[in-house]
Amino acid sequence: MNRFLVAISILGIALISSPARAQTSIPVDHREPITIRIVDSDDGHPIAHLHLALAAGYDRRDLEGHLWMEDAMTDEHGNVRLPSTLMNLPWLQVWLPKSNTCKAGPRTQTFSVERMRNDGTSAPNRCGTVTVTDLPGVLTVFARSRKGAGRDEGVITAVAPNAGESQTKAR
Repeated sequence: MNRFLVAISILGIALISSPARAQTSIPVDHREPITIRIVDSDDGHPIAHLHLALAAGYDRRDLEGHLWMEDAMTDEHGNVRLPSTLMNLPWLQVWLPKSNTCKAGPRTQTFSVERMRNDGTSAPNRCGTVTVTDLPGVLTVFARSRKGAGRDEGVITAVAPNAGESQTKAR
């Protein structure tokens, strides 16, 4: 009986200290900013001072239950920084309560935060023909704006996540 207990104890210690345990993933705290830019689907102009609702989570249930939600407002260049409370969660939804988004399933489309961080992402533009170049750390969402409200003379600005400098492209 004692040999059996000793053998089980040794086996347990071996499993606890095995190299497979070192591969266990732990949450990572990302410091790189993520920018969400809202642009007009017809002409590519940024939409300034637009209210956004941002929902994030670990899976579809978190998003449907609105466990992590933040409100945000775009600046004069149509940009908003993803709040730090949401930037370390893997999935994000962007809603425009007072504007029409041009993506399929505006309340259900989910974006990968890791993909935004590494490659940049754009929502599909189902309302117009404007396309944008994806930049790392930037999510672009197309919307229909109120004509003439909050426009910035044809300049799209995206904040580069590592350099902290703006990259500006005139339209």
